[in-house]
Amino acid sequence: PGLGDVFQDLPDGLVMQTLEGTILAANPAFARMFGINLETVRGKKIFDLLPAQLREQWQLHIRKLIDGEWTQAEGLAISQTSGRQIPIQINLITRTRQAGQEAIMLQLRDMAVFQTMQHALVDAEGQWERSFDAITDYLCLLDRHGRILRVNRAMIEKFQPTHGPLLGRNYEEVLGTLQRPGMLQPSDIAKEAPCIFEEITLPHIKGYFYVSVFPLKNEKRALTGFILIVKDITEAYELRAALKKSESGMYHASKMEAIGRLAGGIAHDFNNMLTSILGYTSLMLRSMTESAPLRKDLQEIVRAAERATALTRQLLDLSHEPQLDLKVISINEVIENMAHFLRHTLGNDIQLSLRLGKQLHQIQADTSRLEQILVNLAINARDAMPEGGQLVIETANIELDKNFCALHRGGRPGHYVLIEVSDSGHGMSPEVLEHIFEPFYTTKAKGKGTGLGLATIYAHVRQMNGCIFCYSEIEKGSTFKIYLPQAQQGAPRETPRPKTTLPCGQETILVVDDDPNIINLISEILKGLGYQVLRASCGAEALRISQEHAGGIDLLLADIIMPGLRGTDLGRELIRKRPGLKVLYMSGYADGIARHTTTLRANDLYLQKPFSLEKLAVCVRRALDQPCGPTDPVSQPPISSS
Repeated sequence: PGLGDVFQDLPDGLVMQTLEGTILAANPAFARMFGINLETVRGKKIFDLLPAQLREQWQLHIRKLIDGEWTQAEGLAISQTSGRQIPIQINLITRTRQAGQEAIMLQLRDMAVFQTMQHALVDAEGQWERSFDAITDYLCLLDRHGRILRVNRAMIEKFQPTHGPLLGRNYEEVLGTLQRPGMLQPSDIAKEAPCIFEEITLPHIKGYFYVSVFPLKNEKRALTGFILIVKDITEAYELRAALKKSESGMYHASKMEAIGRLAGGIAHDFNNMLTSILGYTSLMLRSMTESAPLRKDLQEIVRAAERATALTRQLLDLSHEPQLDLKVISINEVIENMAHFLRHTLGNDIQLSLRLGKQLHQIQADTSRLEQILVNLAINARDAMPEGGQLVIETANIELDKNFCALHRGGRPGHYVLIEVSDSGHGMSPEVLEHIFEPFYTTKAKGKGTGLGLATIYAHVRQMNGCIFCYSEIEKGSTFKIYLPQAQQGAPRETPRPKTTLPCGQETILVVDDDPNIINLISEILKGLGYQVLRASCGAEALRISQEHAGGIDLLLADIIMPGLRGTDLGRELIRKRPGLKVLYMSGYADGIARHTTTLRANDLYLQKPFSLEKLAVCVRRALDQPCGPTDPVSQPPISSS
């Protein structure tokens, strides 16, 4: 059953209320207790449901629960319309926030069954046998030395199959040593009774229990024994745990939303810088011969910038479902291309060894995500080996059978490529291993890790239809095993891009961006391709230049996010004044985020930063070659940023 079903069906009354007592939600059992209509209870004060003579006592008891002075409140009662008084025990399940205000959830338990049981034992000897066995909680009578003299039917059915015959045994052989959470010494019921033990576990019996111990005395008030009442509270305990987990999930969701907003801003600014790096480097490469001494260094800068572009997606990937570019690739080729970068990342004290299998299956994967996985694992390994060590990356073909998949959640039988990344670091305990793929979980010192790296790796592997597992021992190191399925026949393949002649033109282009580096870069590229370029650093300046320019303007290339006038508003204003003007927008935001958070329309032409020289040249030419239609660019199909 779902959490809502548990809330509705629990026999105990549940009520969510503000600290002042205003009811926010309640379950049917609560309404039955007070003899009211569940539909009308929301918004009422809980104290208004009580007779005037009981309100002050209830307010006092609930305040002590809120202030943490008590763990439960007893001795309260409800007067029903029939005049019957119901004894009530109240537990504070959780504190939370509802509709922007602090609230508490209370559990109201009808204690009549307990009082009926006590009266039946002491005052109604004639009804002893039937009353004793009719009680659904687990009851046993002890002598004053703790030996079991009598048990009810419920206790026989629950405990005898596991522990064997119960009569004559010491209660500790069945229930274990009764000890309150946080206490170092076990309790002595002979001295402490009456006493209770909340939320304890029992040996060999699953669940959580509430144990009450009452002394039994004769007519001379001499102690003759005890009665133990064991109540199974597993359902209530799990409800409270589920509520806490739900509350934690809501906090996590809001945290992820905040991270998404932060990541969008970071990506925009960072991608502007990467655009300059990639653009100027591409210009330098095109002016060099193949044998130029600095060519390899510049190519390494391009690769690093492209990896940085992929890494800016990491936070965005956790806040929304990313679109992967799956192509058939060789994993060995990806690893070999990254070897120099990985060695630089690891430093001189850590030796990187590659043991790449021969004749590997090809896999269908996103190259940039695969590179990100390897970088994150390398960084984690480096942090686990502060005094140096060894990192080994191995690849091999492997077949996963049904037995393996039955023991490893997430795996499916079939042919895979195994990527195994092992380090000789300090290792992880089993407790840490249970949580390593959870977002925000980290064992690093404050400020040293976000807890997002392994969570992102796990998400990427699952998106590529693979699975990942970790094996680790303290002081022996860790091994991550990533299984990616063999590529299917007919899957799209990643092919090297041939060096082509860039498309050119002679049209006039108005470039608008608030980053001077971007303006300089784009202007230099476009002039080199033969275009006439007009430059503006903001929307107002662009409008002035357009008004003063006597000739035609064929294309507006504008950043979306700028101080003052947004790029989209600028584009529509210029189209109104210059019918037939083509518009191409650009931004450091991802396409989906840009369209969601700005006034960019569904069919507006869009180019995502950072972009290479080739990508800019192609997209500008395609935008200029769009056929002239209506003056509103919404009629034009979008340009892909890839």
